[in-house]
Amino acid sequence: MAYFALEIDDFSYDSGAAGSLGDVRLALEEGECLLLKGATGSGKTTILNALNGVIPAITPAKFGGRVVFKGQDYILGKGKCPPFSVYTVGQNPFHSFAAVNLDIPQGNGIDGNWLSARMEEASSYQDLSAGEKQRALLRQGFASEAEVLLLDEPLAHLDETGIAVFRRSLMERKKGGRGITIIAEHRWKMLNDLADKQVILPDLKVEKEEFVTGGEIRFPGGGNGGTTERLCKMKDVTLRLGGKEVLSEVNWQIASGEVCGITGANGSGKTTFAKAIAGRLKAVKGTVERRKDLRCSMLWEDPRPQLLCDSVEKEVFWAAENYRVDGGLPGKLVSGLGLAGIAQSNPLKVSYGQQERTVMAAVLAGNPDLVIFDEPVQGQDEKGISRLIGIIRVLKDSGKGVVVISHYLKLVEQAADRIYVLEGGKMREK
Repeated sequence: MAYFALEIDDFSYDSGAAGSLGDVRLALEEGECLLLKGATGSGKTTILNALNGVIPAITPAKFGGRVVFKGQDYILGKGKCPPFSVYTVGQNPFHSFAAVNLDIPQGNGIDGNWLSARMEEASSYQDLSAGEKQRALLRQGFASEAEVLLLDEPLAHLDETGIAVFRRSLMERKKGGRGITIIAEHRWKMLNDLADKQVILPDLKVEKEEFVTGGEIRFPGGGNGGTTERLCKMKDVTLRLGGKEVLSEVNWQIASGEVCGITGANGSGKTTFAKAIAGRLKAVKGTVERRKDLRCSMLWEDPRPQLLCDSVEKEVFWAAENYRVDGGLPGKLVSGLGLAGIAQSNPLKVSYGQQERTVMAAVLAGNPDLVIFDEPVQGQDEKGISRLIGIIRVLKDSGKGVVVISHYLKLVEQAADRIYVLEGGKMREK
């Protein structure tokens, strides 16, 4: 008999999205790792939440099934505590801390490289970047030594060093036979060699719709007629956050019809830099010049605070109405970003990746002159990333300035005209 066996029968729930998960079968031995693969919205997070009890305790669902753990039966969906210890690290590090103060215990045989010097000096999780928050949460997960460790998109916010530490921690957990690990991940190729088993979830109806990233999308006033116009310029800029200097001597500019890529390690100041471009953070030294009538919009790393309406469609159309954008742009963005199948759904009930695309469509529906994408590949499968690159090219051809901030080098290298690296408080062109 397997150490851990899962059976889920005919799973369906009111997520606001089309389709249902259906049946799932898997069996794992102690120390093994399972990779859950599938398109955005295919049900990876759903499986994890059925195992940890979030479904149906918080999210109602209809399904049958059971877990057999060390020969003991546990019926899913009855609201009872499972016969195994379970620890979950969710997709969104912004909503995973229960307290303001940051208390990261030391020791426990966990890789010390999870914590950077900046993290050790921080007194609050609010002082950490998204990647640093993720590192703190993952470190706690591995330190828990839970019998069932559930990790939802654990690599999404990590830089190369963080991914290396994650791999080492996973290898140590497997080597020590510390329960089982189930990982839902779009960047699964980085973990393929560590997975003992894999489950590929079928695409749901919503993910089979065609994206449109070419001629169908037209931004009002689009095209620069071969001319460029400077949109934003920084000269000898110094930026501070929480009283600490993050970047200094920054000299940078962007023009219409230009795509600029920004990359760097966790905590290097990428989002801080984006805030300065958008006018959300004032430089303590130097100057930031923006075109007088510049309309700048930003897709933040955490999409949830940017969701305001009770349906995906309303979210996108409200943004267009708010900025008095005429024409069929909102509808084209809904279909172009693969949202037509969930247009009437509550955006807070769809998958994390679908939330990201909803906010992206709303941001673009306002027809901004300068767009900032902060880690836009979160929750996106390979197909979605390719289509994101297509959207960026449409923006460029329409004379928009685009800033792409990402650890995902494939996106930055394929989409950007220029790439800058933030390192050691400085900016350099790659």
